[in-house]
Amino acid sequence: MKLKEAAQGEPRDAAHTVGSPAAVGAQHLEVRANDSAPASKRRRKATHDQPAQEPVVQGVPYTVSLAVPGSVIENTQTVELATAVAGLLARTAAIFCVDEVVVIDDAPGIREGEVSSAAAFLARVLQFMETPQYLRKALVPMHRDLRLAGQLPPLDAPHHMRADEWRPFREGRVTAAAPGAGSLLNVGLDLSAHTAEALRVGARVTLRMGEAPSRARVDAGPLGAACEAYAAAPVQPSEPRRSAGAYWGYAVRLARGLSGALAGGPYAGGYDLRLGTSERGSVQAAEALGLPPFHHALVALGGPLGLEACLAADPDPPAEDVTALFSRWLNVCPSQGSRTIRTEEAALIALAYLRPALEAAGDGFSAKAWINSLCAQKPSEEATDRYLADLELRVHLAAEDVDAALEADSGRALHRIPAAVQEVSLLHGDVAGLKGYVARALRALGEAPAGEGSAVAALAELERVKARMEAACSMLKEATELSALFARVEVVFAGGDLQRMAATLASIRHGLALVGAVPEFKGGRARLALLEERFEALMEPALAGALARRDGGHVGQLASLLADAGRSANVERLYIAARLPALQALWDEYEGGSLAAWLPGFYGAVASAAAAEARWAAGALPDDHPALLLRLLAALFGRLDKPCRARLASALSQGGASGGAALAELGQMQAAAAAFVGSLAGELAGADPVLLAPVAAAVHAPCEAQVARYGELESAALGAELGALRLPAAAEDAEAAVLALAGAAAAGGAAAGRALERCRAVSGGSTLPDARAVVDRELAQLAQRMQAVLASLRQRALPAPAPLPSNAAAAAANARSADEAGAALLPLLNVAASLVRRVATLSAAVAKAAEELRERLDAAAGGAGGAAALDPIALRFAADEGRLLRQLREFAAEVGPKWAALPSASARAAAFQTAAEALVYDALMLRPRAALAGLAQLPCWTAPETTAATGGALPAFSAYPQARVTAVGEYLMTLPQTLEALLTAGEAAGVDAAGGVDAEWLDRVAGGAAEALLKQLGALGRLSGPGAVQLAADLDYFCNVLAALGVALSPPLLTWQVAAGWPAEEFMAVATGALEDGVAEPDTLQRVAAARGLSLPA
Repeated sequence: MKLKEAAQGEPRDAAHTVGSPAAVGAQHLEVRANDSAPASKRRRKATHDQPAQEPVVQGVPYTVSLAVPGSVIENTQTVELATAVAGLLARTAAIFCVDEVVVIDDAPGIREGEVSSAAAFLARVLQFMETPQYLRKALVPMHRDLRLAGQLPPLDAPHHMRADEWRPFREGRVTAAAPGAGSLLNVGLDLSAHTAEALRVGARVTLRMGEAPSRARVDAGPLGAACEAYAAAPVQPSEPRRSAGAYWGYAVRLARGLSGALAGGPYAGGYDLRLGTSERGSVQAAEALGLPPFHHALVALGGPLGLEACLAADPDPPAEDVTALFSRWLNVCPSQGSRTIRTEEAALIALAYLRPALEAAGDGFSAKAWINSLCAQKPSEEATDRYLADLELRVHLAAEDVDAALEADSGRALHRIPAAVQEVSLLHGDVAGLKGYVARALRALGEAPAGEGSAVAALAELERVKARMEAACSMLKEATELSALFARVEVVFAGGDLQRMAATLASIRHGLALVGAVPEFKGGRARLALLEERFEALMEPALAGALARRDGGHVGQLASLLADAGRSANVERLYIAARLPALQALWDEYEGGSLAAWLPGFYGAVASAAAAEARWAAGALPDDHPALLLRLLAALFGRLDKPCRARLASALSQGGASGGAALAELGQMQAAAAAFVGSLAGELAGADPVLLAPVAAAVHAPCEAQVARYGELESAALGAELGALRLPAAAEDAEAAVLALAGAAAAGGAAAGRALERCRAVSGGSTLPDARAVVDRELAQLAQRMQAVLASLRQRALPAPAPLPSNAAAAAANARSADEAGAALLPLLNVAASLVRRVATLSAAVAKAAEELRERLDAAAGGAGGAAALDPIALRFAADEGRLLRQLREFAAEVGPKWAALPSASARAAAFQTAAEALVYDALMLRPRAALAGLAQLPCWTAPETTAATGGALPAFSAYPQARVTAVGEYLMTLPQTLEALLTAGEAAGVDAAGGVDAEWLDRVAGGAAEALLKQLGALGRLSGPGAVQLAADLDYFCNVLAALGVALSPPLLTWQVAAGWPAEEFMAVATGALEDGVAEPDTLQRVAAARGLSLPA
């Protein structure tokens, strides 16, 4: 089982998976050259605004893997010690730049696909330690194995970056992604990172962040709201190590046995250098190892019992000798002072011992780079030439050691060759001798059957003759005994001893089975049948009397005799005949009234009788219990089927023409029947559900005919209930009409909810398609009737607009009438929102019921067992050859995220809301429209300039806004209080969207008034000088009102406001500047200039 399939050259998105035993993708680590510096100094080296200054390091072209057995955890006594051991191994892997940690599951007896708890523990802690801290919460799920991992010292690896560090590479987790929009990733910084590629959400990805931060703007869209993010690009997880030589963490792999560790690596060519460690390995100086060039090295450590024990526990050992599996078998600490070296200590020792040799033998080793690195370590006080001379001497000595070791090894090999040749010659001789012995044995075996075949055939024939003689003797004996039995059977019957009769009949039956084909006994079977009938006729009165007396001991004896005689079916018939009348009498006690109220008492009496009968039958007829009792109940309810159907039909017909009471009665009966079946199943807890199912089906059968009529009954019930709602046909009183509509919406939603409850009570949800169709149709009709009331309200409450009268009293009366109409119709918004909300709630209820029905269908497809098989809906599915089940599956197949539960009702409710909003809007606009009607035809717009007696113009005074405009402004200023009352009423009624209604409608009405004013301004013919002054005063007042209400001014209205008051002599210059600054709209400004008789520059 793999925790991670990470390898050099594979993308991180494919490598890091979540859901393995460690439940987190394994990661890569790095050791910085300046880790010895204080933390504060390291933090100051890199910030978001300035990239970290890192030394240029050449890429590392080889990998090192470390194999550790899971048994190192089993050798710990507490969870604290186990966590500490795993943490030390993680630190060791990071310190020595290990690319992969292989956890060998060496527990004995582990089957394929399983993982021992010790191996899983070690893998989880290793991966937890490797994961950057800012990603652990998202990538590492909580687990009991990790409860102490937070106390371990951190790895402080380069990819475990702090929030104030910046490096060219960084680890991140995809938080949002969409095709075409890219991906957003959490990288532990103040901003997210953004890539152009759409990556898998939740994946861990290695990113190239660049040498310096580069911020980019991410527009609002599929990734969420607009935000700022760092630009990044995804790279392979091996890219930091390969391109820059930066150690970037280790992968964790779980291997099944030592064979899985060696053969299941992530590299295409496998491990080309395998190093095994053991106290029994060869002892060599580190500088004399002389490892061959390699690409991928594996260092294997043993557990408490060594690598030999790992091989012994392997389910598929690749070799008998563990040393044959490795390129080198080394003792990395030959002169140890302790008897044992723990695995976590051996890891440190082995990697420190092997690191120089691995670096020297690794693919791409550069002698110049090695010499330069050693020179960089030279003490400052030592001369360079002396240091190089010492280094040369050490290299020469190491080369001589290697040469001596090779010479010694080759000498020993040459010395062994003659002895090996002699051993091979002896082995060839032994093989030749063995071949001759085998050939002689085969010839002897081939000759033996020829003489022995005749003897074996004679013995077989003798055995057959013996068997035939024994059979003939036995048959003669049986025939003699059978003749004697037939001779004295009449004497036995005459004696009246039932036990002797049964024993005699059993002996005759056995004899006829053996010698019945003999001609002497040709009529024996017919005679036996007559004797059995006589025996049965003698037994029935005795058994019936014993059953009537409830004599359990006698009943058990007689039933045993009938069973021996092959007449056990008579026991069941006589038992049912004896017990059924008492149970039938319970049904006959019904004297009329509510059948639903009477049935629970009847079922309770039957249950009590059944419990008593179960206790009696368990003692008297243990072999036939509880099957005998269940057949009795099945016979009872089978006999009551027709009477129960008749009573049920009569009771439902008396429940009322509406059908609501009938469905309530039916639901109560179904509940009583289900409770009886449940109590019976509890009483007979050990009974086979297959035997209980016929009884449950018989109990529920009388109601099934009425359940099939659910759609018809529910349509009548809900239609009558909604049809009884009183809606005004011609609305004379608007307030009363609105109240009636609100009541109808509430009552309709409640009635539909009760219909869904009736569906659940009557059929358990199996009639959901019918219930959905009825509720959808009836609610749609109710919404249509309510919309017709809106049309009547529009005719009554909204008179045709008329100009504002000159009489102040008449104007005030019209204003009051308009305000009253708006206030009366304003609650329609809450009514419409309430109707839409109720329909949405009902749609959600239908969708939830459909999901529950789908789960039941899935359970039925898998074959429900136990108590679920006795559920009425499961019995209904099993009936009628599965037709209902197929229909419901077709219905459930339509259910999905875009499925409309109540399409017609939702559409009608939305149409009602649209009509209500239009009516309220027109009512609120009555006063502004009436006040502004005919504004363009007023004579004040063309009033001439007033001149003095001397012929000069009179002084100009500030103009006041006209009464028409102030009437609109005053109305708009009082509108927030009116809408606030609507908000309060909506919140009290539970309308979720009421919070934004007042501001929305204030904007709509104020905007409508502005549009009405612009319409009048567009109809102006000519503006004189005084008319322009008056218009400027009117517009200033109107725009100030809109600004006070927080309503934005449209560009045309703003252009009219500023351009109407410009002096005529400065109009062209000011207009030119306004157009250049984008303050005025060109088309509107052109109309203003034309009305004032001025011209604009081309």
